[in-house]
Amino acid sequence: MTYDVVVAGGSFAGLITATSVRGRVALVEKGEVGEGQTSACGTTVDLVQKLGLEESIEEVHDEGVLHTRNHTVRFKLPYAFCTFDYRTFCRVLLDRFSGDLVTAAATGVEGSAVITDQGSLEGRLLVDATGWRATLACSVAPTFPARMAVTYGLEKPCIGFTDRGLHFWFDPEVRGDGYGWSFPAGGVARAGLLSYVAPDGVSASTEAFLRREGINGHRTHGGFLTAGLRPATARDVFLVGDSAGHCLPFTGEGIRPAAFFAQRLASIINDIAEGRTAAEARAAYRELQARYARRYRILRGLQRGLRGWPDPPLGRALGLLEGGAIYRYLARVYWEVAAPIEPAPAPRPASIELRGASA
Repeated sequence: MTYDVVVAGGSFAGLITATSVRGRVALVEKGEVGEGQTSACGTTVDLVQKLGLEESIEEVHDEGVLHTRNHTVRFKLPYAFCTFDYRTFCRVLLDRFSGDLVTAAATGVEGSAVITDQGSLEGRLLVDATGWRATLACSVAPTFPARMAVTYGLEKPCIGFTDRGLHFWFDPEVRGDGYGWSFPAGGVARAGLLSYVAPDGVSASTEAFLRREGINGHRTHGGFLTAGLRPATARDVFLVGDSAGHCLPFTGEGIRPAAFFAQRLASIINDIAEGRTAAEARAAYRELQARYARRYRILRGLQRGLRGWPDPPLGRALGLLEGGAIYRYLARVYWEVAAPIEPAPAPRPASIELRGASA
């Protein structure tokens, strides 16, 4: 059989794309959807509500707390955030998927087919949502910059952290080339550390950070993520989420931009039914992403500028600006990098799960 769309990758970007495109769709995911969490699972309440995923919310936050070596600043967030349960978030999305869920690992592309360890899937349009490795893109374009703008983070669900709000540590004693965080999520806090540069020593730095803050955790998760735009397409393949570098630099916010670009990609693909060619769809998607390139470059510049400073002035600046017109302006500009999130399409019948890809 030939699918209209084959989506490789069953996390945020892949699920939202697969549940928003029309036609006969295959979603390829190597494991059980909702398992293998690598995200800190924090995003805006607006996104969760627009997608109808309120049952996944664990805790809502309207305050942020920024720690530097010499300052701690508590400030009101410009819009409400929440922490959520990854499995619930993904499984509710999957329940709306009306295509074929294929349990297999995507390994590349041959012609118009996604190749997996269980066989091949023919598709008129192919979408790479495989994460920072960009498996499909690297298959069709061996020079694809898969190491471009890669960062690395680890975290643990922890106990011992009782303060409210979303906490960030820009402190060289925590990590000179990144930051630490702690996000309360119901009965636990998700606390960890990110390096903008490389994974070297991140595990040891994370353990030292948790000990310093008196936070105790057990199971570690995380890994690589991208924070800087990559090509939107690779030959005939569309890229979305970490494959395309949609995670926002500096802040590391990845879920909202993944959802934003996934929805726009789905809309562009759906326009093919109205007469747009596949080549025109790819051009439109590249043009869409290019409109946001300048804002991504600005965020990358902030990321580079604050890295390794003895005491980043970010906390003091926030304290001076918080609540004022400049703060509201900057918050609006940042929001518009990945907004608006559109309401989710009406649910369709549940998907069919196939063990193996060949049909």
